[in-house]
Amino acid sequence: MNAVKILLVADDADDVYLCKRALKRSKLANELIVSPTGEDALMRLRAEGEYAGQAQPDLVLLDLNLPGIDGHQVLREIRADKALSSLTVVVLTTSTEQEDIIKAYDRSEQANAFMSKPPELEDFVDLILKTEEYWLELVHRPPSEN
Repeated sequence: MNAVKILLVADDADDVYLCKRALKRSKLANELIVSPTGEDALMRLRAEGEYAGQAQPDLVLLDLNLPGIDGHQVLREIRADKALSSLTVVVLTTSTEQEDIIKAYDRSEQANAFMSKPPELEDFVDLILKTEEYWLELVHRPPSEN
């Protein structure tokens, strides 16, 4: 089986480290790709510039608090782009604000899930492993268009 590709859109070095640590414990062979900004994530997803020819990820973990284009805008652009709209996007953020949750599930954004990062290391690792297991092992998704 090929390694699953996970795109983590986050600018926090600690979050990146924790995700890498969690995914090393995974049952699934995986490749973690990191985009530190919304602009970079959209370029990767659209296979533009230096990312030309790269395959789509199997799962996108998206922080809302990004420099430049924030996570809400990234999500709206993904959902508005026919080539990207079926991607599985899980919002993974520190926010627990009802406004952020409602907005992420809104018709223009349509997040597949919204999860708040737990403060404890082991809880964060557990959340990442459960997310990967659910979205990449248990859920049946349509085949990728690329």
